[in-house]
Amino acid sequence: MTSMPESEAGYCGKVEFLYEAEGEERQKILKMLEVAGKMVSDYFGSKCKYDVLVCDGGWCMELQVISRERGNSKKYRLRSPDYMAITDYNLSEIIIRKDVAKFAQYLHEMIHCVIPKSYPHQLREGLAWFFTLEIIRPYPYLRPSYPMWIADIYIRPVRSLVETFGLDFIKNFATGNAEIEESAVPEDAKDLFLPEAVFFRKKKSV
Repeated sequence: MTSMPESEAGYCGKVEFLYEAEGEERQKILKMLEVAGKMVSDYFGSKCKYDVLVCDGGWCMELQVISRERGNSKKYRLRSPDYMAITDYNLSEIIIRKDVAKFAQYLHEMIHCVIPKSYPHQLREGLAWFFTLEIIRPYPYLRPSYPMWIADIYIRPVRSLVETFGLDFIKNFATGNAEIEESAVPEDAKDLFLPEAVFFRKKKSV
């Protein structure tokens, strides 16, 4: 395992490789973290301060997920599709699986770092997905693929918030610098503000 200190630009905390990463590969990953972190900082005016752990494959990633779920009663950011990445809010860490994660996953997790922990899981996830797509909109070759259910339960409700309140307001809301009155939330976005247990129970019953 090798670790590196926080970058000079401060776009994330320290980066730890959970395997023996070769020089060229290590530099490529560090560069993606730097670019993604700079995009987040430039867009939101807030920097990701979470540490980043880099896994080399599925087994390493599985161990990270299991160790964090065991005995952990508090929800942290659940895994993204295919275990590409997770964000652990309790330990302020991002875990990236380098063999499958693309640039959009790096960006997505770093956006999670600037969203308030107090927001329900589904609201954080929706905001992170929406703003990942918004930030990389000028670069269509970076656009990630995702299943339809991601669009249905996360992206479209946030898009409805943007249509109601405006992009700049929701960008401020995403970093905790604006508030939304519950009565003003559009009907198709109300589920984002439910308690997490109620939200997941409701989605399972559909």
